[in-house]
Amino acid sequence: MICPNCQTPNRESARFCDGCGYELPTVDPVVGMRAPVREVLAPEPFDPVPDPFEEEDDEIDLGLLRPVTVSSAPTIELPDADDDEDEAAASAVVKEPVYLPVIDEAGRNTADVVTEPLEVLEQKDEAAEAVPVEAMPVEQEHAGGYRVADESALATHHAKRRRFSKRKAIIFALIACLIAAIIIAITAGAHVLGGRSVPNVIGMSQMDATYMIQEAGFRVKVEEVVSDEVEGIVLSTDPAAGSRMAEGATVTVRISIARVIPEVVGKPLEEAQGLLGENGFTNIEVTRAKSNEPADTVLTVTPAALTRSRADALITLEVAEPFRVPDVTGKSQEEAVDALEAEGYSVNVQRYNTEDAPEGTAVKTDPAAGTVLASGSTVALSIAHNRSVELVELTRQFFADSPTLTMDGQLYEMSKVGEVAYEGGNSCAFSITVRPIQTVTWFGTQTETRYGNYQTVNGTMTWTESNQIASVEPPLKQGG
Repeated sequence: MICPNCQTPNRESARFCDGCGYELPTVDPVVGMRAPVREVLAPEPFDPVPDPFEEEDDEIDLGLLRPVTVSSAPTIELPDADDDEDEAAASAVVKEPVYLPVIDEAGRNTADVVTEPLEVLEQKDEAAEAVPVEAMPVEQEHAGGYRVADESALATHHAKRRRFSKRKAIIFALIACLIAAIIIAITAGAHVLGGRSVPNVIGMSQMDATYMIQEAGFRVKVEEVVSDEVEGIVLSTDPAAGSRMAEGATVTVRISIARVIPEVVGKPLEEAQGLLGENGFTNIEVTRAKSNEPADTVLTVTPAALTRSRADALITLEVAEPFRVPDVTGKSQEEAVDALEAEGYSVNVQRYNTEDAPEGTAVKTDPAAGTVLASGSTVALSIAHNRSVELVELTRQFFADSPTLTMDGQLYEMSKVGEVAYEGGNSCAFSITVRPIQTVTWFGTQTETRYGNYQTVNGTMTWTESNQIASVEPPLKQGG
């Protein structure tokens, strides 16, 4: 069966044309007559605006192939020689390309078929009548399942795309040059009108920062700033990075230096704390130690001076606390001496006569307790001595040392010492038993001792601080 559309020979039982996919009529056309072709109005050719950012593709642009679905085969009408209108319709030519689907054996549309204008097809039909079927050109299969009747259209399409790609590259190059020129013009204008921009050198070494700033056309002034940051890096600049200044202006660069503990030993505590605060130290602890240095003088600092340290590190100051005479009142003599010597004092023990403290206990010191006194000085320690005991013993001893006493010119023989009691004021009351004694001489050669009756004598004996008898009542003395 001959396809009325493309004149391609097909099998008698074929339903669609093997060449163009056209639905074949069920009735064979009359031999020698060419079936008129119903005019199919194709849409205007679609020429999409090329995308300037689309990469060049050597394959066929599917957007250019727009299928027109033919719902049913055209009706084949036999021409009438007398009918001019039918003849004109039979010779009508569609100038535009016709896009028809290619239907596979399962009835699915697998690709688009590009056919040539009907006018060209008619010319080929006329040529095909004289050409054997075996000599007819076979349409080529294109990658992707398309059959292309005319490869020249595809070559023309690729040539256009290549020309457009070249134009696109030229346009992009021109745009890039324009942008670069604008940037250069803006930068140059900024330098001329607004000065130069201070570069960002934060975190750089002093050498690198100095080089960059000088390269930017500025002078450099360096200031050292105590910091916990890495030593020798740029902390900030004045003016800040990005500021615009005239060429030759000065940029101050602040360089970090290590934080070290200042020399504070020997300084007053208040001054030492001020120096530490100026260097950024905030964690300061004060301890005290006995010293002959003036009160609150710094004796030591930990860590030692000139040591690198962070601002929040613990700094311990040991300051002087003066020596003071300790209070030893009521302690035994031994305990009092030990306490005074522990403070570095030399001790001079003195007896202190008193009845207000137990015998042998500390009564007082000279200087008095609490007095600021340099270590190594001498402290007088007074130890209580009860006069009552001493003077009673002295009084008893007075009467025991002599067997006779003389009272009011009369000699008495001591018989015994009775009660002796301390009355205060270095005075003791006593009671003694005595008897008068008298020696008589007879005839110038013989003597006789005569004793009177025993009698009790009560009196008072007063002593001096040096344990000498100040007075005795009644008056009496040892011996005759």
